[in-house]
Amino acid sequence: MFCAISGTVPEEPVVSKISGHLFEKRLIEKHIKDTGKDPVTGAGTTVDELMVVKNNTNLKPRPSPATSIPGLLGLLQNEWDAVMLEQHSLRQHLQNTRQELSHALYQHDGAVRVIARLKKERDEARSALESAVRAPPAPVPEPVEAPPDMANGKRAAENGTEGGGKRAKAGITDDIIEVLTTTSAELSKGRRKRPMPAGLASAGTIEQYGLLSSHPLHKTSEGGITAIDLSPSSEDIVASAGRDHTVQIYDRAQGRKVGELTGHSKRVTDAKFLGHQDLMVTTSADKTSRLWAVDGDAYKCKAVLSDHSGEVVGVALHPTNKYFITASADRSWAFYDLDSMLCMAQLTSPTIDSAYSSVALHPDGQILGTGTDDAVVHVWETRSQNVRHNCASHFDAVGGLACGCA
Repeated sequence: MFCAISGTVPEEPVVSKISGHLFEKRLIEKHIKDTGKDPVTGAGTTVDELMVVKNNTNLKPRPSPATSIPGLLGLLQNEWDAVMLEQHSLRQHLQNTRQELSHALYQHDGAVRVIARLKKERDEARSALESAVRAPPAPVPEPVEAPPDMANGKRAAENGTEGGGKRAKAGITDDIIEVLTTTSAELSKGRRKRPMPAGLASAGTIEQYGLLSSHPLHKTSEGGITAIDLSPSSEDIVASAGRDHTVQIYDRAQGRKVGELTGHSKRVTDAKFLGHQDLMVTTSADKTSRLWAVDGDAYKCKAVLSDHSGEVVGVALHPTNKYFITASADRSWAFYDLDSMLCMAQLTSPTIDSAYSSVALHPDGQILGTGTDDAVVHVWETRSQNVRHNCASHFDAVGGLACGCA
């Protein structure tokens, strides 16, 4: 048996109860006195935890003749002990250094990979910016003169404009109100008679739903999807609005992206198909809404609607697919006619002093819900454009609304 520190046969062997290793008594006592730790495992220990091993003293070698000089022998013995302890410390330090070097090389390799990915995304962003600069601006339709006798339900000026140079709005006319009323009556009557679908998923079935696939369509530098919508023409066509200022059109059946809508300068807050797959409306934090239509094999911007003075937070479609409503952080909602691509009315309420955060229409089209940043849901009647009810049961901004078919 050899000493775990010096590597020689110990004259006074002891065993550590902590590590179970054999040591020379004088060496281990000096090490514990200096560090208070086991020299092999590094665990805390004391001299009392050392157990003396009995040795056959009859076989002990005779002392050297040089023992007649006790001072010299003691000095040499101390030097030898110090060398052994230092050698053991150097071995431990070498092992620690090797581990640190391995960890540093691993971190360096990870940093190189991250830098390469960031450079690639930077190059893609520069390329997209150069393409956007070179691309011609989207055509904006010529404005249509609004009827001179109405503007948001009030008489307009003779020149057809409101204060601030904005074109006067015709308001929700009697013809539009008649369409809204007729549509609501027909849909409400048919819905009450409609039986419950036989294949409707139960609560237990929904609880068992699991993730089937994941598709990273938007740029990772500004990741985040703010809204999704399914095409009325095919459930395989999905539109996703992103914080990277784009809307991606994905074909689930083919497993590939089939379109990209670019033009907004800030994050896109909402995107909706307008009755069929070839027409869309999008809203954005850049204070605009855009109408898109398929032209050839790509979506083209057909109109830019800039009636709001704040971030446009969402869009709601009327069941006739002739009108849509947008809500904005400027505390107003706007009613648009799709055929003329004009804002017919822009409504505010003196009782609402917080920015809108979401919007939704009832399936019949008669009831409009708007959520605000102060955690209140306001229920409007679209025909009269009046607030009918307020729901203040939330604790934070209303991030989304959904109207049922009850």
